[in-house]
Amino acid sequence: MVKRYTLPPDYKIKTLLIRNEPQIKIIGELAEEAFIRFGHYRDFISELVWKENVITSIIVNKRDDQDIIGFLVLGFFYEDSDKIPKGLYADILAIAIDEIYRNRGLGNQLLKWCLELIENLCLAGDKVNCIKLTVAPDNQNAVALFRKFGFEFEHEEIGEYATGVEAKYMFKDLNGLLEPFGN
Repeated sequence: MVKRYTLPPDYKIKTLLIRNEPQIKIIGELAEEAFIRFGHYRDFISELVWKENVITSIIVNKRDDQDIIGFLVLGFFYEDSDKIPKGLYADILAIAIDEIYRNRGLGNQLLKWCLELIENLCLAGDKVNCIKLTVAPDNQNAVALFRKFGFEFEHEEIGEYATGVEAKYMFKDLNGLLEPFGN
């Protein structure tokens, strides 16, 4: 039997088109709780959300825009080195779900939103060569989620988070072409 995950009935995925201080503060607090194993990320994630080359999606209560239970921060950058294919690439800068809502498929829903956004950009003419993200290899739930969507580890070591936890890149190479995304 295949598990079907859906958002809680009163929640929706929403793109932050207009950034407001209360929502960004909530995202920062959620980041601090979700990433504490890696260091203090409240201010770092809050600052990322304000950047022009970043799109943020939130899972929010339909009746209360301050009731945020998850987020994904997606950045777009240009690469001209030999580390990844030259050109435009997407970077999943952060993804987090409130602890009481984890293991319910909400990360799956946010990742689907992210990949559909990238697919739409490609259809609109913006060639995105690959998607990358940074993850702790021992974070088995996150690694399993990303692998489900076709991400693979880069063999090169990139270092560690502020607390000394190992950090590695995972990539999904699009070769500038649209590929079917995971379910």
